Amino acid sequence: MDMGNGSEAGMSGGEPSVIDYDVFLSFRGPDTRQAFTDCLYHQMLEANIRVFLDEEELHVGEEIADELPAAIQKSKIYIPIFSKGYASSAWCLRELAHVVNCKKSKPSEKEIMPIFYDVMPHDVRLKSQRYISALEEHEEKFGRETRQKWEDALKSVAQIKGWELKKQGHWKFIQSVLQEIVMKLKTKDKYVTEHLVGMDDPMEAVLKLLDMDSGDLRFVLIHGMGGIGKTTLAKMVFNKLNSLFNQCCFLGNVQESSTSFGIINLQKQLLSDTLGLGFQDQINDVDDGIKVISQRLSNKKVLFVLDYVDDEEQLQKLAINHIMFGLGSRVIMTSRNKSIMKSNKTLEYEVKPLDNVQSLKLFSRHAFRRNPPPYDYVNLSRQIISTTGGLPLTLEVIGSLVYRQNKASWYDVLDNLREIPPEKVQDKLKISYNGLNHEQQQIFLDIACLFVDKDKTNALYMWKDCGFRLDYSIQVLVCLSLIKITDHNKFWMHDQLRDVGRKIVCGDTRLTDPRTQSRLWVREMANNIIGTKENQFSELRYMTCEGVSREFLAINFHPSNLVVLQLTWSLITEEWAGWSQFKVAKKLKVLDISYCSNMTKTPNFSNYLSLERLNLEGCEKLTKVDGSLKKLKCLIYFNAHGCKNLRELPKGIGGLQKLEYLDLSGCEKLRKLPKSFARVTSLVELDLSLLAITRLPDSIGNLNRLSILKLQFTKINELPNSIGNLRELKSLFLQYTKIRELPFSIGNLESLLELDLHANGCLDLEWKIPEDIWQLSLLRVLDLQFTLIKNVPQTIKLLPHLQKLSLGFCSKLKVLSELPTSLTSLSLGSRSLRQLPNLSNLTKLEDLSFAGYDENCSPFFFQDGQCQLSLGFLPLCVSTLSLQFHKSTTSLSFHCNLRKLTRLNIFGCSWNVVQLDGLEQLVEFDVSYSSLLEGFAGLSSLKRLKLLRLFSCQNLTAIQGLGSLDSLEQLDISFCPKIGSLDDLSDLKKLKSLEIGYCEELQAIKGLDELETLGTLTFSNCRSLKSFLHVFNLKVPDECVLYISGCSNLEADSFSGKVSTYKERKVRGKRRKRKRGV
Repeated sequence: MDMGNGSEAGMSGGEPSVIDYDVFLSFRGPDTRQAFTDCLYHQMLEANIRVFLDEEELHVGEEIADELPAAIQKSKIYIPIFSKGYASSAWCLRELAHVVNCKKSKPSEKEIMPIFYDVMPHDVRLKSQRYISALEEHEEKFGRETRQKWEDALKSVAQIKGWELKKQGHWKFIQSVLQEIVMKLKTKDKYVTEHLVGMDDPMEAVLKLLDMDSGDLRFVLIHGMGGIGKTTLAKMVFNKLNSLFNQCCFLGNVQESSTSFGIINLQKQLLSDTLGLGFQDQINDVDDGIKVISQRLSNKKVLFVLDYVDDEEQLQKLAINHIMFGLGSRVIMTSRNKSIMKSNKTLEYEVKPLDNVQSLKLFSRHAFRRNPPPYDYVNLSRQIISTTGGLPLTLEVIGSLVYRQNKASWYDVLDNLREIPPEKVQDKLKISYNGLNHEQQQIFLDIACLFVDKDKTNALYMWKDCGFRLDYSIQVLVCLSLIKITDHNKFWMHDQLRDVGRKIVCGDTRLTDPRTQSRLWVREMANNIIGTKENQFSELRYMTCEGVSREFLAINFHPSNLVVLQLTWSLITEEWAGWSQFKVAKKLKVLDISYCSNMTKTPNFSNYLSLERLNLEGCEKLTKVDGSLKKLKCLIYFNAHGCKNLRELPKGIGGLQKLEYLDLSGCEKLRKLPKSFARVTSLVELDLSLLAITRLPDSIGNLNRLSILKLQFTKINELPNSIGNLRELKSLFLQYTKIRELPFSIGNLESLLELDLHANGCLDLEWKIPEDIWQLSLLRVLDLQFTLIKNVPQTIKLLPHLQKLSLGFCSKLKVLSELPTSLTSLSLGSRSLRQLPNLSNLTKLEDLSFAGYDENCSPFFFQDGQCQLSLGFLPLCVSTLSLQFHKSTTSLSFHCNLRKLTRLNIFGCSWNVVQLDGLEQLVEFDVSYSSLLEGFAGLSSLKRLKLLRLFSCQNLTAIQGLGSLDSLEQLDISFCPKIGSLDDLSDLKKLKSLEIGYCEELQAIKGLDELETLGTLTFSNCRSLKSFLHVFNLKVPDECVLYISGCSNLEADSFSGKVSTYKERKVRGKRRKRKRGV
């Protein structure tokens, strides 16, 4: 970003490997920073949107050239703010070029949303002189090629329909921008299990109580017995509505969190989720929290979900009764206690049990993995579900219990269920627990008390020390639906099952002394018991304490069997008194002191010689690792990620003969590795990304077990020849480095599966691929995108297992020779490419992406008449085809027999007509940023098409054949301003989603009333649209969700809700007109 310093220096460096940004702002500081951009930036922060901005996200003293590409790469939405002086900044233009390249490489994951601040789109298209004089000056300084690259970037972005500020007020304009960004990101959704049963009606009922059309404040309490689905329902409602609010928060399991971690943590989460991280540091105690929350959130429109509230005091301490909520706010609570909030203003919904049909369906999914149940099990299944009370959790657990069991076992379970009173839900769930062996029961209890929503790794160390058969026991718990393993390698357990486990640990009476419990999970209770004299905790194996203070209160603490110790987010230092208490922990396997902000030096490790995992991640002040590290002969895992001030590693690291995983990424001041590093020959994975090192030592070749090597975002400019000794290396990541060529020894990497040279961040470097690359016989992935390679050696055809080859936007590549027949994915094309091999022999190719710039460099095409290009020479097996940036203005046809083509994407091309004859198997068709496209021929022949998306086709006036696509399920038409009408849609009987936006000349849509399967219907900023629904003759389902915004000619130019609500509103409006005599 140009900060008005007259140079391109002065920017500071960020942590792109750590942070994924939501939005990247590109702007010229002197033009917009002090007013518009500053306001936009802070409004995004208030909406909890992660924004990349100079001093907020970068660290002083680092070079921007190394850090900026990472920030762009990690962002999802790019917002260039075009001002009068934007093009005068070479920095802004270089930034924009990076943005456009990133969008090209991942078109479905990235989005550019430009703002035209005090210029018009035609200025950015270079149709006026406003930017041209600045570009001429840049050409004198940087050369013709650089100017052309920046011109292409400007023109490309100018084609995108953006926001024009014109004479609008900043505040209203920023709010409209913010709302659309929140809609695009949709980052706040909560995980909900698939294949739910019986949730549609409750969902509709709660949405009706919330009535989003009403501008008032609403409180809704969802209540019901445990295990009946309250949390799931609340998550579904939250996912449905959160995009309509700038500030929203879902506080999960308030009862458990407030007990285990304290109400202050919940207060901080409430603030950070709604306003960002900046305010939570103002909370030191509960009263502070109440005060800050009530001040900061009053008069704001918010969406809160407070899950599992069991005490009115919790609401008081979360300031729910103190906030002066803004109009339109919605507060949803779930509780087993319907009297939790005593207010006449609170609307209630009771979640009812599943009926018999729904119960049988859910039970069968778990008992038989099918629905309906086998005929000879129908009666027995009905008897079992009659004992479950229609509770989804009980149905799932009992169904999983009898899966693959004989009928005798089924009858045993049925007898046990009949003996338990209907209201004793936990006793029914305990039947599954009773069926476990001792080892499985212990693991179940450990998870219930300590590891819900926690990573598996540390728990496994503890159980291994106990001698448990881990894989089998955990699989039994999963199969019985007692636990789940999430995608993030964490344990999940329903709160009812968690309560079953904790009740077993606590015993059946309230008089049980907690000091006799085998597990402690409430922080205050654990701290109190640690401070007593009579308990030495000699059998303690697992201990986790977050936020430990400088003092350690243990009096007689002797954890001689401790296996796992976590002291994360604490104020401790190497001089902390508590270290002396842990000297007896000779069996310690895991030490986690990550994010200890005061730690400048690690403690002495001499007493922990059994240590296998050491985690120092995020200790930002850490400058030194104690030399006793060399004594940890059992160490397997060492993580120092993000230790920004760590300048060196102890020389003794070479003595760690069992070290397999070493993460030093983000250690920004670490400039070299110690010489002894050559002796760490056991390493399997090494991450050196974002280090200050400029070269790898020759001794890297000694790491003969290394499988993964990450060097992204470093200043390394060459690889040593010894790299060829890494015979076990499977993945080599070199993105955004300064490496010019690969050593010839690269051919010796006989195990290499993935070689990523993606050079978007170093466009000035010329790559050379050695002829010996053919020796990488196992190579699966080769990514050369955005590099300046001039040729690909002919020996590449000898790579027998290469599956993915990426050569897109290699601007110096002119000739491509024969390719390996093993390819399944190929991307290629640039302004220079003139010659391609015959691709018809690539009989395994499924995914093909081809980019070009003009008709003289399009070897895929042949001239078929004066005004037509035809696509030929393609393998028949291609199922996905993407064509990008072809500048020929003729029409396009497909003369090759692509029998298996199911997905076609056209992006940024200039063809005026696309002929689709012969593509009858097409399922998805996506056309974006094709400004000269006037229409399609043969669209009506696509009888299997399910998705049609047309985006930013500025010259498209009609879509002939649209009404004949009778398999179509999703239709999206956006930023096509010249479309005046659409075909009659009444025959699109399978259409589920219809979205039309920014079609400014569209006046009417025929046949919409007949679409009986619609689930979502969206109209935005179609200012000529006058009508679209005949409400009183409507077949669109009442539960269909309808969104209308910015359609000024419609009677209701803004609406969000169900079609049934829209109908009711229209009926009320008609009645009012009759009363007025209209």
